[in-house]
Amino acid sequence: AMYAAPVVQVTNGVNVLRLTYGSQEQRTADRQKTGTFESYDLSVGLSVARNFNGLFTGAQLKLLRQELAGYSAQGYAVDLGLQGAGPIDRMYYGASVKNLGPQMKFIDEAFHLPLTCVTVRR
Repeated sequence: AMYAAPVVQVTNGVNVLRLTYGSQEQRTADRQKTGTFESYDLSVGLSVARNFNGLFTGAQLKLLRQELAGYSAQGYAVDLGLQGAGPIDRMYYGASVKNLGPQMKFIDEAFHLPLTCVTVRR
């Protein structure tokens, strides 16, 4: 679900993404069934965007949670982006960075979210 609304030259947004994997069989190391478990990924984001005289900028703060068989990892990340027109007509540029943030820790293993950087010219 996502919602965005302009407020005095600033656009604010909220989004919630939940990916569930349904009920799965739980087994021991020797493959004996011991029951079932649930797992899911959840992201809640707050965003803001603004136009600075033709330079469009935006940012989003994401709160993240992953759960697997009763174990969980929590964290946060920031997405940043900008887009603008170049000095020549019909020339545009943009850049974004996604998943800036600290490591998340799941049980005893720490990991970084996949950092994505994109630059586009047209």
